[in-house]
Amino acid sequence: MELVKPFFDSVSIESYALTLEEYQTLEVLGVVGVTLYQETNDQERYEYLHPFGPKADYTWRLEVPQRVGKSGIRQMNMGLLMGLTNWRKDLLNLMAHGKQIQSQFPEMELSFSLPRMIPFE
Repeated sequence: MELVKPFFDSVSIESYALTLEEYQTLEVLGVVGVTLYQETNDQERYEYLHPFGPKADYTWRLEVPQRVGKSGIRQMNMGLLMGLTNWRKDLLNLMAHGKQIQSQFPEMELSFSLPRMIPFE
């Protein structure tokens, strides 16, 4: 942040799931937005795709927007990789999750990314 902040009006990041304390540190440093791809909101499919490692905890990753909201970071971009499961159900779940986040953190700007729009085996 020390290197890039002088050159930009605002800085957003895409990262893996962090703790509340880590998001709070980023906010103090000047990060205004976070992007995180849940990949899919289908827990069974998610767990199949991530059976071990740092991404294996579905709930920990799903709760990122709440931690971002609590940290004071003002922008959250939630993303899915469309095509990993039933895209209609996945998109509906993303919108429901977004509505929940907006009700908890009405001051937070929320956006959505849908980078893959084709089936993937």
